[in-house]
Amino acid sequence: MARPDDLASLLITGKSEGVGFRQGTVLAYNPLTGENTILVGGGIVTNLPILNTSEALLLEAQSVVGILTAGPSWFILGRITVPNTPQALTALNAIRIASANVPDFDNTASTTFVDLATPGPSVDLFVGPTGRCLVLLTTAIQESLTTTPRGGIMGVAVSGATTRPASFNRILQIGHSDDQYNNLWCRTTAAVMEEGLTPGWHTFTAKYASNDSGLVDFYDRNLTAIAL
Repeated sequence: MARPDDLASLLITGKSEGVGFRQGTVLAYNPLTGENTILVGGGIVTNLPILNTSEALLLEAQSVVGILTAGPSWFILGRITVPNTPQALTALNAIRIASANVPDFDNTASTTFVDLATPGPSVDLFVGPTGRCLVLLTTAIQESLTTTPRGGIMGVAVSGATTRPASFNRILQIGHSDDQYNNLWCRTTAAVMEEGLTPGWHTFTAKYASNDSGLVDFYDRNLTAIAL
């Protein structure tokens, strides 16, 4: 890492005041702390303040950034992006949300994840460099009159830049284990955090299962995905 005196030619141009503009390339960036290392004009500067805090969520190594200079003080303005590129897409959509609803009344007795007669809902969403997406699963679940413990499960499958099948570790689940209950009905929401996704376009699709091979109805189904 360069010493402070090595950067004198970069930081001081003969004037102590005045506003200017530089362009730099991010060499390293910590998205949790904002710590950064930037290559500017052949020299390295570290931990520049970031003026646009929403951009702090999207910076990564190799990002090209604009830098505001005001005398000896330097600030990262934000990324410089070329239109119609993945970088431009994340810049224009710092918070990306997609939601879809299926009102149809369908059922399944499968104990593994399946599509219902009317599949979905399903949404397409671009996931940025954080690789994180919060998925909200909502459905009404109902079972017929019975003394057999039952219940329903709603999960999410991921395809696109990352492929993940629906998993019983990431679900909305309603059920009971006492045969005094019957005609179970409720509508509820569960939040599923998808992490470690490869940046790029993804499709999130709802899948369904029964707790114990009893026939379970699902309706008024919603899936909302929020890229973080």
